[in-house]
Amino acid sequence: MVMPNVELRISPISKNGPTNIHCIFNPDFADKLESRFFSNLKFSYDSVEYPASKSGLIDFAKKYLGDPEVSYEKAMEIAIEQFVVQSDKLEKVFKPCIHGSDAHTNKELFEPEEKRYCWIKANPTFNGFKQILYEPEERVKISPIIPENKRDYQVIDSVTFTNELFQKESIYFNDNLNCVIGGKSTGKSLLLNNMAYAIDSRQVEKKISVSSANLKTVEKVIVKWKDGKESAASNKEDEHKIVYIPQTYLNRLSDNEEEETEIGKIIHDIVVSNSDISNAFSKMQNELKIKKSDYGKKIYDFIQKHEEIVQCEDGMKNLGTKDGIESELEKLNSSKASLVKDLSLSEEDIKEYDKAVAEAKCFEEEIRKIDHDIQLIDSIDIPLIEKPLLGVLSDQTNKQYEQALTVVESAAKEAWDAKKGNILKNLSDNRSHQQTELEKRQNIINALTPKIEENNAVSELSIRILAEESKLKEFKDKEKELIKLKNEFEVLLDELVSSWNVFLGIHDAYAAVVNNGEANAKDDLEFKVISSLRKESFVAMLEESFDKRVLKKGLLAEIQEDASLENIRLLVKGCISGEYHLIKGKNNEVFLRDLLSDWYNTAYQVKMDGDLIDDMSPGKKALVLLKMLINLAESKCPILIDQPEDDLDNRSIFYELIPFIKEKKKDRQIIVVTHNANVVLGGDAEEIIIANHEGKNSRNEKYTFEYRTGAIEDESFDSDAKGILKSQGIQQHICDVLEGGKDAFDLRKNKYRM
Repeated sequence: MVMPNVELRISPISKNGPTNIHCIFNPDFADKLESRFFSNLKFSYDSVEYPASKSGLIDFAKKYLGDPEVSYEKAMEIAIEQFVVQSDKLEKVFKPCIHGSDAHTNKELFEPEEKRYCWIKANPTFNGFKQILYEPEERVKISPIIPENKRDYQVIDSVTFTNELFQKESIYFNDNLNCVIGGKSTGKSLLLNNMAYAIDSRQVEKKISVSSANLKTVEKVIVKWKDGKESAASNKEDEHKIVYIPQTYLNRLSDNEEEETEIGKIIHDIVVSNSDISNAFSKMQNELKIKKSDYGKKIYDFIQKHEEIVQCEDGMKNLGTKDGIESELEKLNSSKASLVKDLSLSEEDIKEYDKAVAEAKCFEEEIRKIDHDIQLIDSIDIPLIEKPLLGVLSDQTNKQYEQALTVVESAAKEAWDAKKGNILKNLSDNRSHQQTELEKRQNIINALTPKIEENNAVSELSIRILAEESKLKEFKDKEKELIKLKNEFEVLLDELVSSWNVFLGIHDAYAAVVNNGEANAKDDLEFKVISSLRKESFVAMLEESFDKRVLKKGLLAEIQEDASLENIRLLVKGCISGEYHLIKGKNNEVFLRDLLSDWYNTAYQVKMDGDLIDDMSPGKKALVLLKMLINLAESKCPILIDQPEDDLDNRSIFYELIPFIKEKKKDRQIIVVTHNANVVLGGDAEEIIIANHEGKNSRNEKYTFEYRTGAIEDESFDSDAKGILKSQGIQQHICDVLEGGKDAFDLRKNKYRM
């Protein structure tokens, strides 16, 4: 797109002259520049202000030259040369936001000096261009490579329905924030839920069961990822990962009163993302496992092994997909090679550097092996020969026997010393050779390192390549680990607990690490751990083991209220002695395995602004849960949320949810269904998806469910369109469909006083 541009000279004056600034205008505004822009732009000379209009420039030139009869051409030449605008006066009529290439040749037009590309995130229209006035920090970047470039295997590109009720055209998504809007029952949640179901049906079914939302699945929904891979509900081996939050899930989640709540599991996964706490948690698990093994049983290990398999599989999903990582590596290497072409660094330099680094590692390893061999050879000496017949033979024979062995022993030692010297010399010579070769490679590395590091873009890509290579290695290690775990899973049983006080001590030690550490906070959330007795389960175990009439008497009645160590001890003695009779089908061995198990639970608490989650208002609690769910997945996978505003109050939406989403969309793709205009406009959504269901007052072109996508600034429409979606622009749809749409647009403008 080509737009009118006015170049001005502006103060302050630099060392070599005034600074140039460019003012860009709507093409439709070009014929109004004289009256609306130049006439309002003032320049002071001799205590008089002159506008930049043609008449103002002529008047200034006449005054400046002292010649009222100066020609028009001469006057304009002088005025334009002398006209320098003060920045504060320009800001009264215009607000500068970006930096351009200042190209003066065709060659520089699309290849600015030092690759200082100016990236603008907007539709290629003037209205799109204006959006940078609202969110300049988010929509403008100067960079040699594309900003906010997410990994292809962690970005949803499109979704396609082959069901006859839905449009056949694919629905496309942006890498950043996507807002699905529309009236009631127009297919917003239907779109989001079926996308999520196609990617991770197990997660969707689990969370829908908690939220009690209505899940309507549609057959043959294909989700295409940016790396070209596809997800479908029929593909049970899909390795892509998402965070999916259905409608009302946050509030329903906080109402769960089970002993082990879903909230507790979420908090646990977040807490152990810290390495120190993760190590402490692993230590706790290991100590529990050791104590249970004292009783020779495998039950606990069996369960743990299953959980380790799930954790390993989730860990692999968090890393991405193997094909995706390899594809990303190929793309990064290609980008690096492209950048290197324009540097002083030649392809031969890169190859020589990489070869020297690889060979240096080989020589270092060879030297290590040689040093190891030298140490071992040098430590070997020929031992004295045993003399088993000494003293058994006759005196004369015994003397000859001893002399003969002494000669043999001396000869063997002399021969070994000679051979040993030769071996050590050969090893030493080889080491010197290896050291010389290593120093040659190191000299090459030292000479080329400054060149390798001289370009920031190449360095950045190199860092990203190393990160992806490390991730690929970790992925392959986890593949091996997963095979090992699955083999062990078939033969393992979990182990039982040794005693109650030991288990409590192990749990308390882990709690102390979390509660006393400095790394137990994340996104304004503070986490605590307490060791609690799983009382309801313990009582249920007793009820399954004894007759109900017996449970109401003496120790058995008391222990249900007070499971003290003394009472546990008395109960064990009572069962062994036969004082307490178990119900039919139970025996002492089975009961004691149950009784002496680990009845303690690691319970998590979370605080925000000093409030415990259990004491929070429903809106604040929902916001905390949302933050935790999103923080849970460190893999930067897409986030799919259905109407989060239903679980939050208006204040939380404006001051907490929107800033949180704006920050997270920088490194995570977010697709959110919403009826709140502030989420769309305050979050500066990059893509709007408008849903419509065929109805009497909302006609579609052809299908029952149709969707239209576009940016906030998209004002295009087709006055002859048969359906409502194309009959008006995106902005008009936002105003018509969303609650407070027009007010949200006004608020967005007022935010920057536009």
